[in-house]
Parts: sequence; structure tokens; C-alpha cells
Amino acid sequence: MTLDKSLLISKPNCGKQIYFAPSEAENAALLKRAAREGYYYAVLALKQLESLASGPCGKHNVYIPNYNDVKAHSFQMFHIYLPGIRATVERRSNDRYVVSKLELSDGYKAIDKESRKPGIYSITQPNDRAPVTVNYKKNGRITSQDGRIVVIADTNHDGVENAAQIGKKCLTEALGLLGKHTREFDLLYSPAKTRLGRRQFDPLAITDGYAFSSLLANAMTQIQNKKDLVWFAERGGSAIFSQAMEIALRNNVSFEGMNHLAHLYKPTTSPIQAAKFAHALGFTLGDNFTTLGGFQPRVAASSLMVNALRVKNAADEYSLKDYGKDLAKGAMDGVAVGGVAVLGASLALPGVPAIGAVGTTLSCIGALHLLYKKSRNRN
Repeated sequence: MTLDKSLLISKPNCGKQIYFAPSEAENAALLKRAAREGYYYAVLALKQLESLASGPCGKHNVYIPNYNDVKAHSFQMFHIYLPGIRATVERRSNDRYVVSKLELSDGYKAIDKESRKPGIYSITQPNDRAPVTVNYKKNGRITSQDGRIVVIADTNHDGVENAAQIGKKCLTEALGLLGKHTREFDLLYSPAKTRLGRRQFDPLAITDGYAFSSLLANAMTQIQNKKDLVWFAERGGSAIFSQAMEIALRNNVSFEGMNHLAHLYKPTTSPIQAAKFAHALGFTLGDNFTTLGGFQPRVAASSLMVNALRVKNAADEYSLKDYGKDLAKGAMDGVAVGGVAVLGASLALPGVPAIGAVGTTLSCIGALHLLYKKSRNRN
């Protein structure tokens, strides 16, 4: 059978043949066009697919959905996660690998829209009156310098300039003096059609973020040797950041000893996974890992669990005393009516270490304080 050359991925006489199924011709053409136009993530995706010519073994981004499908010397079917895509790959009886399904996120569909091109941008603004200057980083890398601020923008901004302006405002609000040093920073722009997290609270289950999180994970890999970076995820950017950290961990990335700070600003997804990944990568979490705002009962309750985990982590400077202060003074704003039960039970939930009766008592005090504040505000 003669293969359509437009569907072929691998090079002739270089191991096993890799090709796209005819049913995926449209997505395959989009991916290849992006690579020809020099988009870093598309080039990398095709290179990683092409590397399957030597087989899937030894590749960190291969996922086998059912280990019963693993045979003596070959995989019958598996998923491979690449920058911007999830591919379902099947090994056929003729010893060829075929990409039977190619899932592209909205990031690929935006490559021909200059004002909504996904990726890493460097942002500069000489003063508050000057316009914001944005520069697309074709190599997909974060600016290589110590102390660089990286904003992972919400996915619902209309244009890079708007995302940059809002990112500056959020930085100043959340990080105080540090946030004022935002004349120059890098921005991950992710033009999804909606704010991620509105329908799903688990950041790892949001498929719309796969393309963008892979971009960020690749950028993380290239910046491990720089110190004092700030990773600042704004609203729906929490999903992208969480996914990127998981990918980075799978690729053995570490920022241990580099004094990188991670922060979530009004996240729309659970901060629990983000905190676990941040600890594993060696990030510091500062005095407050999460800036809450508005009516976010699920995020607020999850933040309590995050702080319980922080107390039990010996490498985290956040202490039981800090935890008690936060609860007692009502720092966890956003807890709904009924939050007393949520807070009181938070330390007993699966996966959350108990930190003693003092913490439980303080959680109830904090909850009552918050509910009192809310009742006054409503009057």
C-alpha cells in the first residue's frame, strides 16, 4: 500500500514508519504548517513524533492506558503527550506506527491570528504612561536572567497587551513591592475560548490547557540554571501552571536551591495539586501561596488544606503558628456560609495530614470570624 506523503512523519530508511491516519489529515496539515512557519512548539511536536521511529520505550511523555495491552516486545496502543497535542498511537501488524487520533487544542487554531498567538512574550513598559511593548519569543524560552518574573495569564484575555496590563495590576496587588518591578517581565499567553476552571476544578483534567501547559513546561526546562524567578499564575492560568509543573516533574526538572517563588492569584482550579507540584520542584511559596478574591468557597477551603500540607513539609518555612494566625484573623476570605463545617473537617480529608487539635480549634475560630465579617458586610 502506497502512503500519502503528506501524512508521513518519519524520514525514509530511519527505523519504523510513522504516519498520520487519513482521518486526521486536516489536523496533521495544521501542525505541519505551523512547523514550517517556525512555531517552536509545532517543530518540537513533530520531532518528538518522528522519534517514535526508534519505538516508544524510554520516552517520558508516553502513557499506556491499559497495561494489559503491553505485549512481549511492542505496545499495541498508547497515548503520547506533546507540546500542544495529545496523540493516540497504534502499532499496526505491518510494524508501522499510525497516529490514529490527533487532538489539537485551541492554541493551534490561533496560530494564524497575530493578535492571539499563543506562547511566551517579553513585556516592556518604560513608565505607566508609555504603551506596553510585546515581543513574541520564537524560541519559546523565558528571558535568561536571574530574578525574571513570569506571568501565566488567564486564558480569557482578548489580546496580549490586555493580558500584560492585567498581569501587571495583579502582580502589584498580590506581591506588593515585588509586584512593582514589572517594567519588564515574561508572559505566557494562552488564548483559550473561556476561563479554564469554570467547569472543572481539577486542573489536571482540563484538556483545553494541554497545548499551553506544554509550552510552559518546555520553557521551565530551559531556565533551570537561573535564580530568584517568580512564577505568577493569574486566575485560569492556575490550570496551565499546575499542568506544566506536572510535565516538568516527569522530565526531571528541579529548581531546588534556586529560590524560585510560586504564587496563585485568584485561581479558578484547586491549589492543592499546584502546591504539591511546587514543593516537589523545589519552589518556595512565600508567606501566602494563594491570593483569594470574590466568592470562592471551594478555592478557600482547598487553600486551608494547602496550608496544612505546608505545615507538614519540613522544607517549607510556613509554620503551624502561621497557619493559626491566618485562620484566626480570617485571612482565608471567600469561605461560604457553612464554611465552619468545611474548615473544621478540612484536616480530616483524605490526603491531608493531621496537625493536631490546635489547628482544628483555630480553623473553627477562623471560620466563625469570616462568617461574622460576611454577615456584617451583607447588612
